[in-house]
Amino acid sequence: MRGEEGLRLHYTSEALRLTRESGDARTELAVLAQLTVVQVACGRLADAFALAEEVLAHPEDQDLRPSFWQSPRGPARNSRALAFAYLGRPGDGRREILENIELARGQGDHRSLGGAFINATEIAWLVGDAASTTSYARLRIELNEKTGGHVGRTPLVSLGAAHVLRREWPEAIDFLEQALAVDRQRARRGDSDTLAHLALAQLGSGDVPKARETALEAVALTSKQGTKLHEPYARIVLARVLMQSDGASARSAIEAELHRAEALIDEMGARALAPLVLEERARLARLLGDEPGCERELREAHRLFAELGATGHAERLAQEL
Repeated sequence: MRGEEGLRLHYTSEALRLTRESGDARTELAVLAQLTVVQVACGRLADAFALAEEVLAHPEDQDLRPSFWQSPRGPARNSRALAFAYLGRPGDGRREILENIELARGQGDHRSLGGAFINATEIAWLVGDAASTTSYARLRIELNEKTGGHVGRTPLVSLGAAHVLRREWPEAIDFLEQALAVDRQRARRGDSDTLAHLALAQLGSGDVPKARETALEAVALTSKQGTKLHEPYARIVLARVLMQSDGASARSAIEAELHRAEALIDEMGARALAPLVLEERARLARLLGDEPGCERELREAHRLFAELGATGHAERLAQEL
């Protein structure tokens, strides 16, 4: 497994092996819960789901709560919710995350609650729900302020993504650049999801050269970071930007990006992302003058969005159709 997340996966898996050998049940549950988080980021959705089930199969036991988490069940539920959503069951993911929000609030488990808010924004974004994406991001910011923490980059990215869904380009760019500024303070360039959203916002605002530069960087960063879960989206965005920047002459490069995104989606079982590829295939068909092909791909994307319960995206495509 490549990149920074690949290293996290390796070391967390090794930590699990050692804790199982030691017979320390409390630490084992904590490491299992952390491993679910890492596996989701690495795109191992089915594995993350299975491990989350293993954590949640343990009875709620005060003696098994490690000091650095009030309960390992919180992060396991958060991971299971996100896996649900990407595997094509966003309704189940949303129900899971709402349950965990209530449980974490009741237990005063701020760490799990913060993670639940962030995963809730991602699930809302997946289904094209800009209002809920914004709402959960604001709740995460309020929680950080309440507990004395910094705002952090993640809710800023979520707010930027919500503005991208609304096609509010200047506002999206503002929030996403704020998120990058937070990363720069920590000597980091950013994350691929931040850059992919930013590339779309730059494209929407008319800055095509900058969008191309940002989209290329987003794809390159997925290799460095090993965030396989977000690689398809970065490649889908790059394909769209190339259509605007290079036109039909970039057909081979565009098709290569979409093919790679599709292969990753199939490998991970991330059905929720599949209609996004079809949308870009429709755009490419239109660019090449194939209007029947464009309409065919759009109708199939709309059908899949509706089947998944991604109502925001389905409504958006219905207007275009």
